[in-house]
Amino acid sequence: MSQRKSERWNRKLADLTASHAGHPLLAELEALLGNYGKLERRLDKVASISDKMQSEMLRLHEALLASEARFRLVADNAQDVPWKFDLTQERISYVSPSIERLTGYTVEESMALSLDESFTPAAAQRLRETLDYLATHGQARKSVVTLERRCKEGSTVWTEDTVSVVQTEQQRPTEVVCVARDITARRKSQEEQKRFVAMVSHEFRTPLAIISTTIELLMVTTANIEDATQREFSKIQKAVARLTALLDYYLTEDRLDAARRGLALQDGAPLALLKDSQKSAQALSNGHCISVENAGIPDSILCDIDLMRLTLRVLTDNAVKYTPAGSHIELVCRPAAQGGVEFVVSDNGPGIPEDELAYVFDKFFRGRRAADKPGSGLGLHLAQCGAKAHGGTLAVRNRPDGGAEFSVWLPGKAVANDHN
Repeated sequence: MSQRKSERWNRKLADLTASHAGHPLLAELEALLGNYGKLERRLDKVASISDKMQSEMLRLHEALLASEARFRLVADNAQDVPWKFDLTQERISYVSPSIERLTGYTVEESMALSLDESFTPAAAQRLRETLDYLATHGQARKSVVTLERRCKEGSTVWTEDTVSVVQTEQQRPTEVVCVARDITARRKSQEEQKRFVAMVSHEFRTPLAIISTTIELLMVTTANIEDATQREFSKIQKAVARLTALLDYYLTEDRLDAARRGLALQDGAPLALLKDSQKSAQALSNGHCISVENAGIPDSILCDIDLMRLTLRVLTDNAVKYTPAGSHIELVCRPAAQGGVEFVVSDNGPGIPEDELAYVFDKFFRGRRAADKPGSGLGLHLAQCGAKAHGGTLAVRNRPDGGAEFSVWLPGKAVANDHN
């Protein structure tokens, strides 16, 4: 009710009250007018709220449009290439303008290409298999696939594509959203690495074969050979066999590909790992007593067996290298107090100078006592990397009663050994 109308009604009510004082209908009329006023105020309040809601909805709509514009700007200028594939029509329904930087094709040209025209035959087949799998397995919403794309000038590039399926409310897949990342440089680097490893493997095998053959001839043809010399020949022979085994096992394409894929976690026997380190170190030993503590050792742990084997070999070999002949080296594996499992390699040698403890895991660091020892200062750094790759740690300390102690902690679940 406007103010003018309200004043007019109030004057009429005053006139009625003056002329009909005490009439029973006046009280009802006054109550009715009061309720009408309250209703009018409420309607005004609702109108005000409605105006505010409309204003807020307009603001949100403008913000959404701005956000969409920013996203499209980022997508269009990103190094990665977002693209979409319509599963119903079996065609590319969207691709970022950054595709032109990657393949030389414009957006329009790229969207006009079929999968077979966009990718090499093997890549197109791999992509179709991925799409089929995602479309038929509702619980699998995302996959990463490596693809070789065709370029406009005839060459190819490699991309790593993250593929995500989009479903309707009825759980029916309609399209996939993909993000392609250029990994051509990485692929070239991997190929160069393979060639380098093949060359290194070949160059090492030839001198190792010569050394092995020469030692065998010396052991067979040398008459009245002394026991000490015989032991040295045997030590050389074991070291050559160990290096050859390392080349055969680790410097292969399969092993490099597996390393690039990350950790190959599986159940491994800690006792077998310790026994392997013991045997490996004995080939370098000069009368060392290398023992494995069986008490309390878990039956199995979750780890990358090959990586842990190398890590423990480095620690045990170092214990042999930097302790005097006849020193005692102990290898232990036990459940850790904080959970997980702990490998410990300790010795009763001279230990590590206190001022060097903070640096022993640094790449290429070699302490004062390593001056007359062969090595590059990489072993302990690589061992630490092996522990960290598992989400664990590698620590070192000097034992109170003498000697050094290296402990590898892994967060993997340990299965208790009921036989000990």
